[in-house]
Amino acid sequence: MATTRSRTKKTAAGRGRATGTRRGGTKSSARRGIGMATSTRRTTKRATARRRPKEQNTSQGLVTTDHNLIRQWVEERGGTPACVRGTGDPDDVGVLRIDFPGDTGAESLQPISWPDFFDKFEERKLAFLHRPQSKDGGRSYFNKLIKRPRPRRRGTHGR
Repeated sequence: MATTRSRTKKTAAGRGRATGTRRGGTKSSARRGIGMATSTRRTTKRATARRRPKEQNTSQGLVTTDHNLIRQWVEERGGTPACVRGTGDPDDVGVLRIDFPGDTGAESLQPISWPDFFDKFEERKLAFLHRPQSKDGGRSYFNKLIKRPRPRRRGTHGR
């Protein structure tokens, strides 16, 4: 039969006050987290490792599917979401592009909203390939919408 040991905490008056037990006993409401908005879930190394990075570095540049990062990158360069005229129908925006001011494709592109852009982006399972800087260190405008890379399977090691 297992025994339980009570822990006591000295109060200002010098008397011991029970703060709970090691096994199965009750704990004060503050220690149990009742009425507190904080989460008791701890992040472990394993849980952290499972999170996907927001940007993945490749030989061609950075790849992301994060809508906020894509929008920020595009808007920092003065770009807007667009589609190629004549490639869609009333229910489909068509081929997605990013339009930058002074670009040569202004006549062939039609502006669309960010929600429409990201709806098609997700539906088609696309990813955004871009470079933050050009080779000379200046601002790069290189971007490409590509198929999402498949997540690597762990533990296969060539099998």
